[in-house]
Amino acid sequence: MFLKKGLLFFTALALLAFVGQASAGPNANAVVGVDIDASDNKMNDGNISGTAVAGTDVVVEIFITGSSGPLVGGVVTFDTDKLTVKSATPATGFFALGTTANTVSFGAVPSGTLTNDYFGTVTLSPVEGLMMSTEFTVGVSIMNLASAAEPTNTDNITTAMMAPLSFNAVPRLDASATTVPVPPGGTGTATLTAVNFPADATITFDVQGMMMDNVMHAQDGATLTLTASGPATATVTASDGMTSVEATIEFVEMRIPALDAAGMDMMNMMDDGMLSASAGANEEIAIEVFAGDLDGGLGGASIVFAVDPASAAMITGFDPAEGMTLLGMSGNQIDVGSEEAVMLSNGGFLGTLKLMTGAEVVPFTVSVESFRAVLGSGEETILMNPAPVLYNHSPDLEVSPGLIVTIPRGDAVDVTVTPIRFPEGATVAFTVEQLSGVGDDPQSTIEWSEANGVLTITAAGYVSTVVKVTATDGTTTVEVTIQFTEQVPIELSSFVGSVVEDRVLINWTTASQTNNAGFRVLRSTDGETYEVVSELIAGAGTTDQLMDYMFEDTSLPAAEIVYYVLEQVDLDGTINRSNPIEVLLGARFILPTEFASAVYPNPFNPRTTISYDLPSDADVSIIIYDAIGQEIRRLVSQHYTAGRYSVQWDAKDFMGRSVGSGVYIAKIKAGPNTAIQKMLLLK
Repeated sequence: MFLKKGLLFFTALALLAFVGQASAGPNANAVVGVDIDASDNKMNDGNISGTAVAGTDVVVEIFITGSSGPLVGGVVTFDTDKLTVKSATPATGFFALGTTANTVSFGAVPSGTLTNDYFGTVTLSPVEGLMMSTEFTVGVSIMNLASAAEPTNTDNITTAMMAPLSFNAVPRLDASATTVPVPPGGTGTATLTAVNFPADATITFDVQGMMMDNVMHAQDGATLTLTASGPATATVTASDGMTSVEATIEFVEMRIPALDAAGMDMMNMMDDGMLSASAGANEEIAIEVFAGDLDGGLGGASIVFAVDPASAAMITGFDPAEGMTLLGMSGNQIDVGSEEAVMLSNGGFLGTLKLMTGAEVVPFTVSVESFRAVLGSGEETILMNPAPVLYNHSPDLEVSPGLIVTIPRGDAVDVTVTPIRFPEGATVAFTVEQLSGVGDDPQSTIEWSEANGVLTITAAGYVSTVVKVTATDGTTTVEVTIQFTEQVPIELSSFVGSVVEDRVLINWTTASQTNNAGFRVLRSTDGETYEVVSELIAGAGTTDQLMDYMFEDTSLPAAEIVYYVLEQVDLDGTINRSNPIEVLLGARFILPTEFASAVYPNPFNPRTTISYDLPSDADVSIIIYDAIGQEIRRLVSQHYTAGRYSVQWDAKDFMGRSVGSGVYIAKIKAGPNTAIQKMLLLK
């Protein structure tokens, strides 16, 4: 984690300082657009659909409409897990600052002007294994833009109006549900939408099926609504005259089952409506199960129950109603049946479910995942899932988005606290206690308000505080503690340095970045005075992807120990510094006494370093295998003298193709010594 050290704006960073805090700047109303380019005409042709298969690049043009005057640059982050950025060609007057898996950064000196709104062209490569049938879309999740007039007043411009790019899309019918219950005396509704047809296509629907007298349908453009007043099966065909697609909707008559928390001493075969109860540890409990009033009786049923969490209780048995037989139990599934239809009494009492609770007293729920029945007529039907039974669920507070909340840098966040499971009609009163303050920073605030029985807490600025919320209805009192923390510019998952022959190799991995222009590596021989030893190493702007970085320090001082820190530079010029690491330089002059190997970073993306120590001269081979033992790449195969060595693997196979995420194995063999290193590639 970085500690904020101060603010310093560098002229050399002016080209990168275009993704500061979003504000209502000169480009607040600009809009981003993309199209799939086939002719390199730098014109927005509205071409937003195409195909993408492994091994074939996709070229995309980026356009900015409504920008204000000359620009100093921008950052585009694509929303896709099927394509990765391969290269970028900016518009005339701009230059590429760098790319990551899904981000492109452009800059200009001193500024650039867009022609025909054209901002640049990006080449993307489909991920390995992508098939022609894989349908997906590509959008822009983030577009940051800065003008020459206000280079540090950056706008996160809207992407909501941008039409996403569609790949490998084929016409189809999307249904809201394929099986729709119809309650007695009521109706069931399903909607079907024709998608991926040409934009100017006229869609016609044809509806056929069984018991269609129970079904009405109405069309609105490419959407058809079916409304059924009884059981029916409808087969819907959608066509534009060239292509036809089909979907089937089944409407089933809905019965009214129920669960009743009975307790071992209250089993009366009557639905008492008990949906809340208490249960101790290692206690046997009972739930009476009702199938509802079934015309013609019941021939059998198959019920799948669910216990959440599963460890809270285990189903131990089921005692069926008179006339029914327990046919089997498999996990949470209960099957009952009879040689002839049974007229169930008392609202369809089917039997009693037996459970044994776990060793700890915890809140848990018993519910029904599916309820299938065979009626007296022989017809199979789906019964509606009954309301669940809640055990040990006392009044509580539901906190959204959670008990630990990160505040976006320089922004604000809302947390809602909602009372749940209080008695119906109860009036709940809140009190809020701030356990730690926000300091004297006038830009940092904690405020709260109540409306419609819900408490909203708003935290803004550079806040680090803990708030306790208490709620009571006069009988029951509950409380929660909420922790607010400011979003850090960089979340480091690793930062290491190692001696490799006559240099020091610095590796670091970030779990997230926010408005990050880049890094500089600083070195010290006393742990107090540091000097810059690297150029600016470009960051990734804002991302929550795992990112790996590396720097080689080849001009080492005459010292036994050196210290390194990372200096992270925000896109607005703000500098944050990491904690230092120590590297023992004397190790480079001492031959290792035993064979050893290591891999860092691990997990990695897109590259990792395999280091090894040779206590004596040896023939060395390093081979990469996949998880099933197939050879992927041979990195080393030669003779080395005693010493310390390392080699990098760039996550590519012997043909230069990037491999997919997963576990890989590095086998290091040096003379009589062999080591196996497991590596995890995360993309």
